[in-house]
Amino acid sequence: MKKFLITLLILVLFAAAGAGALGFYAWNRMQTPYKGFSEPEKSVDIPPGTGTAEIRRRLVDAGVVSDEWAFRAALAWTVPVTVIPAPFFVVTVM
Repeated sequence: MKKFLITLLILVLFAAAGAGALGFYAWNRMQTPYKGFSEPEKSVDIPPGTGTAEIRRRLVDAGVVSDEWAFRAALAWTVPVTVIPAPFFVVTVM
C-alpha cells in the first residue's frame, strides 16, 4: 500500500509539473510579440456576428497571429466565460 501511495504521489507531481510547464509556455506565447511589424498595416475583414473560430482562422491566414494555439490561450485568458442559466422544468408523473 505504501509503495502504491508513493507511486501515486510521484505521478501527481509529474502531472503538476507538466501542467505548470504548459501554463508557462502558453503565458510566454501570449506575452511575446509575434513580429516586429516591419510590413505595412494589414486589414482583416471580420463581419459582425463572426464566431471566434472564424476570427482565429482569418487572423492566422492573414499572418496577424502566429498560430491558433496562441490565439486560443489569449482568448481563454482574457475573455470571461458567462454562464447563462437555462430555465428548467420538473415534470412529475402521477
